[in-house]
Amino acid sequence: DKRGKEATFTVKVKKIQEKRLPELDDEFAKDMGDFETLDALKERIRESLKHNYESRKIQKLRNDIREEIIKRNTFDVPPSMIRARYNFINALQDAEYRRYGQSLASMVKQDEGLLARNEKAAEEEVRFSIIMEAIAKKEEIEVTDEEYVEYIVRIAKQDGADPSNYIDRIKQGGMESYYRREALESKVLDKLQHLILGSPASEEATEEKTEDEA
Repeated sequence: DKRGKEATFTVKVKKIQEKRLPELDDEFAKDMGDFETLDALKERIRESLKHNYESRKIQKLRNDIREEIIKRNTFDVPPSMIRARYNFINALQDAEYRRYGQSLASMVKQDEGLLARNEKAAEEEVRFSIIMEAIAKKEEIEVTDEEYVEYIVRIAKQDGADPSNYIDRIKQGGMESYYRREALESKVLDKLQHLILGSPASEEATEEKTEDEA
């Protein structure tokens, strides 16, 4: 009944607060961790930013390599392999959604194109795997048990998980062959990445080839 009418309010201020940022000095640096000076803290931040930038740049390069390989090789893939990878992708997504109280079925109701994208991703992943295995065979690239464990430890840390538990989950889920293939593909991508960036290792490998092979 007071809507649209003028009104007068009286308020009493009980407290006034002001947010004051700390001084950027050596004491501030010490409060932020194991830093003796502000310059040491700045250097750590600078190194971290540089590392993150380099990591993103390398990841983009690897993604570009993958996309280019898929685009240039459009051969037919066995439907049974696509179906197996499709089911695997769906199972992984369902497990991830359930961590947040959802499920793949409930997400499909919200996103009708989800399963179609999964099927396309499955076809591309299988084709990419076949190509990576062919390159690995030609270049005699293999993944040792030690390299496999190092790969799992690395991706476990990226997910913020305990490496031992991660390895146990892989064994219990019967997914060791999948992750070994992922480790092999990662090693082949390392080889292609070095060739593109012109690392010393790639230069040595190039010198061993004939001009026609290059």
